[in-house]
Amino acid sequence: MDIHVAQLGPVPPPEGGVARNLWSIRERVIAAGGRCTVIATTRSTTKISDSDIKYPGSPIELIRELRGLAADIVHLHIGGEVTFRVLMLALAVSKLGRGKSVVTVHSGGFPASKAAGRGSLGRLTAKVLGSFDRVIAVNRPIEAALKRVGIDDDKILYVLPFELKTPDPKVEFPQEISEFIEGAEPLIVSVGGLESVYDPIFQIGSMQEIVGKFPQARLIIVGDGPLRDECSMAAAESGSGKSILLAGNIGHDLTLKLIGTADVMLRTTHFDGDSIAIREAMFLGTPVVATDNGMRPDGVITIADFDPKSLAEAVSLSISRPRPVGGDTGQASPIDDILGVYKRLAIPGR
Repeated sequence: MDIHVAQLGPVPPPEGGVARNLWSIRERVIAAGGRCTVIATTRSTTKISDSDIKYPGSPIELIRELRGLAADIVHLHIGGEVTFRVLMLALAVSKLGRGKSVVTVHSGGFPASKAAGRGSLGRLTAKVLGSFDRVIAVNRPIEAALKRVGIDDDKILYVLPFELKTPDPKVEFPQEISEFIEGAEPLIVSVGGLESVYDPIFQIGSMQEIVGKFPQARLIIVGDGPLRDECSMAAAESGSGKSILLAGNIGHDLTLKLIGTADVMLRTTHFDGDSIAIREAMFLGTPVVATDNGMRPDGVITIADFDPKSLAEAVSLSISRPRPVGGDTGQASPIDDILGVYKRLAIPGR
């Protein structure tokens, strides 16, 4: 595939759903013989030394990087809240990129936001996102919202944002993790970050209730963020500090191994879309307990509110059931669909 793709979005680390989707696309483009340049639109905890990974320090630098690219395809990833500022970035990408333009809307809150409404921001959304050659929705509610604001049906594509795989068998747990999980019953893993949207303080505070039911329970929280100091303090003061490990940012293969080893995975969020971590857990046969956001896959045990007792009961229910059967979904990789979009757009006249 002799195509140069430029993607704009969050670059791992930290690991997150949008960043993982972007990186999976990059890996597949390169594996297919193409080139993939990435321009980071958020801060990364560690910068990768690669001439095709760009870390602009300001919006002006980002525009300069974008103008300097002679890419066949420019692909923007939008997550979180779709604000006026985000739409202005999208407009710059669609207008300044030299190649065909693609935007993926990952934002789980988009369908209920002002950006998808009938007001001025909704009209701006239709104009800006409608200027792209293709608009990708990662779930059906986002697809419906894009149509509702007035984007042409012919431009909208529904493509799931994840590529499922088993952990690399060569990956081994670091000593700290290996020692922590030994004898855990159950082992609970949370994948997200130490950010308010994932409410790690709630998970930490709930461990006293969970340990009351299961004295050997252990919780590992994967991911980092601005609440690290607050979470460390909360764990120390929780009365269950020895049952909690803040693992920080770890590699994707190690995260997959943790998910596959876990007895339960938690996804308690105040704002969420179609979580890649949940899909990965289900693929690996790990039960999932999550807050109800109206779009959780069948088989996920949901809780309606942030109540420690409800979470402990949901964890108890999840481990009382037979472990789900994971494995092949029987579906083609969504990344294949993305590569197909690139190929069709790169053909002159399409």
